[in-house]
Amino acid sequence: MNQLSTEVLEQVFRKLREEYHTSRYEFSASLVNRRWCRIIIPIMWEDPFGSTNFPDRLVKIFLSILDDESRLLLNNNEVDLSKSPSFQATFDYAYFIRSLQLDRMYDGIRNYLFADDIGYNQLYKGEEQIKKYKKIGCIFRVISSLILRRSGRIEHIRPIYPYGLDYAALEDDINLIPYLTNANKCLKYLRVVMTFGGDYTKFYLGLLTICKNLITIITSITTLESANALATLIRAQNSLEDLSVFFTEEYFLESVLESLSSQKESLISLTLNTCSFNTISDDALKSFVSCKKLERLVLERCIGLEKERFISLSRSFPMLKEVIFYYKHYIGYFPDNFIVGLIETANVNLRKLDFNFYSSIVVNAILNYIPEFDLCRFGFDYEFKSYKELKESEFHRFIDGSGDYSNVEEESSEAEDD
Repeated sequence: MNQLSTEVLEQVFRKLREEYHTSRYEFSASLVNRRWCRIIIPIMWEDPFGSTNFPDRLVKIFLSILDDESRLLLNNNEVDLSKSPSFQATFDYAYFIRSLQLDRMYDGIRNYLFADDIGYNQLYKGEEQIKKYKKIGCIFRVISSLILRRSGRIEHIRPIYPYGLDYAALEDDINLIPYLTNANKCLKYLRVVMTFGGDYTKFYLGLLTICKNLITIITSITTLESANALATLIRAQNSLEDLSVFFTEEYFLESVLESLSSQKESLISLTLNTCSFNTISDDALKSFVSCKKLERLVLERCIGLEKERFISLSRSFPMLKEVIFYYKHYIGYFPDNFIVGLIETANVNLRKLDFNFYSSIVVNAILNYIPEFDLCRFGFDYEFKSYKELKESEFHRFIDGSGDYSNVEEESSEAEDD
C-alpha cells in the first residue's frame, strides 16, 4: 500500500466509502500513518454531517475551533461553551466541506444543547421555547458562517426537512445563507439544492445572483411567492437536468411550468407533485411541451390531465424511459388518453412504468407498444419484470377488455375540480 500513489490511495478510500457508507473505517485508517491521514481527512470532511450518526460531536468540534469573536457572540446569547473548549485544530476541517446537510446540522445543535434533558421537545413552552430556538438559531448561523468563510467550495445543499415547529423556527436562518459573508464565492459552485417544508423565497432569490450551474433542484413550494422565485432561479441556470417540485397548493404550478422552456435542452428528469392542470395558460402548456428530451416523468396527485388539450402534451416526450403516475382524482376523471399518449410516443424507449391504478386500456397499450421493459408496477399488488410475465399473468386475463379501474386512491372528501 505504501508504494501506491496518492491519487490511487484516494480512489481506494473513496471506493470504500461508497461501499460501506460509513466514516468508521476512515477514522481507523487515518491513524495508520501521516500520509494516509493527509489523504483521508479531506475525504471524511467533504460531507461531515451526512456521514455521521453523531452530528452533535461535529457541532462540538466546530464550536471549539471558532474565533474569539464568534465565541463571544455565543456567550452573549447565553450559549454554554464549557463542553467545547477552544483548541487549535491540526487541519482546517471546514475547508474540505463540499456538502451542507442543514437538517443534520440542526439536529446536531439541538442534541448538543438539550440531549441531557429527557423529552426536551416537550419541556419548553412559551418564553423557554423561544430561548431554546434562539440558542439553536444562533449556533446554526455561526457554524454556517464558519463553513462558508472557510470552505473552498460548496457543491451540495442537501435535505432540509423543516417539518414541525422546531424546524420552522430555522426558516429565516436558512433563507439568510446566500447572504452570509463569502457565500457569493463559496456557493457559486453549487450543483445540487434540496429544500423542503418552508417558505424559501429569499433563499431562491439569493441563489439567483450566485448560482448558474445547478443540475438538480428538489424542493417544495408553500407560497405563490416562492413558486415565482423558484421559476426565476430555474431560468437563470445554464443546464438544469433534474427538477422535482412538491406543491402544497395545486394552483402554484403555472409559473414553474412557464420556466421549463428555458431548460428544454438539458432537462431529463421532472417530478411534479400535487398540482392542477385545469387552469394553466397556453404559454405554460407550450413550455412544458418543449421539454422533449425528458427521460423520466413523475406526476403524483395531479388533476386535469383528462382534458383534450393535454393530448399534445402526452405526445411530446419520445425519449421517456420511466413514467410514474400516481392518480389523485375520481375514476371518472382518469386520463386514459394522456397515459396512452405517453406510452405510444415513447414506446420501445420505456423501461419502467409505475402506477397506483390499472385499467385494461392502459395495460393493453403497454402490451401493444412496449415489447420489453424492466419493471411494470400497478399499485402494491402487481409487479411484472418482463413483457412475457405481464402477458401471461392472471392479472392481464382478468382485466382484459373489462375497462374497469382498480387500485385507485379515491379521495371522496375532496370536491371535484373542473
